[in-house]
Amino acid sequence: RMNIQMSVDNFEKIIKQIPKGETIALHLFGDPLFDKDLFQKIAIANDYGIIPSFSTNLVSLLRIDITKFIGLKLNTLIISFDSYEEQILSKIRGHISHKEIDKAKIILKELDELADNYKFVKHIEIQQIMLKNNYKEVSNSFRIPFHVMEDRIKILFN
Repeated sequence: RMNIQMSVDNFEKIIKQIPKGETIALHLFGDPLFDKDLFQKIAIANDYGIIPSFSTNLVSLLRIDITKFIGLKLNTLIISFDSYEEQILSKIRGHISHKEIDKAKIILKELDELADNYKFVKHIEIQQIMLKNNYKEVSNSFRIPFHVMEDRIKILFN
């Protein structure tokens, strides 16, 4: 995929037009964690009284320093966990090893702990979207060894 990012200047021009108190989604045409200016854009939105939400996938957490969320405000952070099977996840996201999946799960647990301590996000939701590569696993989702679920984290099955 092409990785095209909106400039910070254009982002701020748009944010200025949104009424204070609104929420915005920072996803739809790409994973926000691939945006090198993501944390700056969240801070800009927050400066204008806007609380963003976004969707990402579990292994994208490997790309960022989650402590950069401290001091920011997010509404909902949706994290897709497409598969625990290395072969299936690699078909969906490109080559991913079990080691990377397990590391991403640890980062998710750390993210949840930071969110609990610093209150930078209202909701963290875990979802598993049924795709042609993982439909059998989604139908057996409750068997996935995923032990990060706490009070604030919801499991959504689409």
